[in-house]
Amino acid sequence: MYLCLGFMGGLLMAGCSNSMDEIQNFERKTLPTQTIRGGHVIRSDKGNLQMVMDAPLILKYTDPKEKTIYPKGVAITFYKSTDEATAFFQSKYAVSFDDRDVMVARDSVMVIDYRSGDTTYLEDLVWNAPQKRIYSKHPLRSVNGSRITYGDSFESDDKFENPQIVRQRGTVEWQDE
Repeated sequence: MYLCLGFMGGLLMAGCSNSMDEIQNFERKTLPTQTIRGGHVIRSDKGNLQMVMDAPLILKYTDPKEKTIYPKGVAITFYKSTDEATAFFQSKYAVSFDDRDVMVARDSVMVIDYRSGDTTYLEDLVWNAPQKRIYSKHPLRSVNGSRITYGDSFESDDKFENPQIVRQRGTVEWQDE
């Protein structure tokens, strides 16, 4: 019996052969360096409001590359001036690759252009800050009152001042009774 217990104890000890370097490396790669609940971010330039972002959960990672994940979604309102909102954006999931200044949003992406009244629904949306460009290469649907427009992709400047549906496939209009 003691031989059996000694043998099993030896197996248990032999199975735990991780070095401290391996353990520390594992923890760094899997755990966020910063966790924010109920995030509210305001960005301005020289006192001029540019955007307000809200996210229920923000996870910041620094290893192996800097990225910020919004696993429970994100909502962003863009402003032309402090009192004039120009567009609203939301998705159920987003990731920002901070080292490249690129954000990718997916899952129920919606963009509202307050100036035109268009509400655009997309599979995903890429915000490339260095290129000052927001785009999607997937099909979309845009609604404005009784008009529905379908397109193959979407493009805009990074302030949503010039949104365009690329390769429109048609418009459907209906009358409310």
